[in-house]
Amino acid sequence: MVRFPFPMWVKVCATLVIALLAAALVQIPEKWRAAMNYAGAGQFAETNDWDAAYASYRPFAINHREDTDMQLRFAEICVKSHHLREAEETMNSLEGRRVSQYQLDKADRIGSDLEWAIKKEAKNAASRPLQN
Repeated sequence: MVRFPFPMWVKVCATLVIALLAAALVQIPEKWRAAMNYAGAGQFAETNDWDAAYASYRPFAINHREDTDMQLRFAEICVKSHHLREAEETMNSLEGRRVSQYQLDKADRIGSDLEWAIKKEAKNAASRPLQN
């Protein structure tokens, strides 16, 4: 039996594959934890615990500004948890994006809810007596 050594390019490719595999394995726990946190945030929203949902979604919304669906969901949660200024900023950041009809309809609904909540908050502020 004659032994032939592996060519250098095979050794380099094998080393590169092992390095990429190691890097991917290091990121799996972080990605898994992020996915579980995102799922947990969705559960808060389903149970109408809007403050907990806001706290859970906020890191995702900040780190995924290009994800229109996530930004719409975050804006909706902001409105329902009475973080109206942040909801308005999030909705303004979505202007000019190309979106599907579903996303457009959802944005219109969130915009209407936001407008109603702002009017309600202004009315409540006007009806409260001034404190000295």
